[in-house]
Amino acid sequence: VCALGFAAPLSAQTATAPAPQAKPAADLPAAEKVIEKYVEAIGGRAAIGAIESIHMKGTLSVPANGMGGSMEMWAAKPNKNLVKQTIAGIGDSTEGFDGTVAWMNSPMSGPMLLTGDQLKQRTADSDFSALLNPSSRYSAMKTVEKTTFDGKEAYKLSMTRKEGGEDIE
Repeated sequence: VCALGFAAPLSAQTATAPAPQAKPAADLPAAEKVIEKYVEAIGGRAAIGAIESIHMKGTLSVPANGMGGSMEMWAAKPNKNLVKQTIAGIGDSTEGFDGTVAWMNSPMSGPMLLTGDQLKQRTADSDFSALLNPSSRYSAMKTVEKTTFDGKEAYKLSMTRKEGGEDIE
């Protein structure tokens, strides 16, 4: 999934259903409406706003390089996080942000503080409430198409970060 955590299926698709065709932009809902519908689908603003911290575990895979491993992430309000990754053949890497200082330590680069654009990006990525206030992070948002994600219908959004760059959600 993504930084904001949404790629929520809108409805189940049967195995025999044809793949949906891209809809013309005029027929697509505004990105803000898609996000608001997702927020409601996962419990609503009050429930999401009450969350103080999260902890996730998962696996990662880079099939093109034949690499994979595990990942664990912790995040807490308002903007703190820690990510640990273990990649077979490479080793352990850790990245963190305490609300002011961003750092990383990997077998390939060693320990380092993030500065400049990297610090700006980490600061934006660490905003715990970004899902509830996407306009604080994005200067523009648009619904690109109706597509499938994990076998279910979903909307694809293009979101332009204020600090530059694009997120596809």
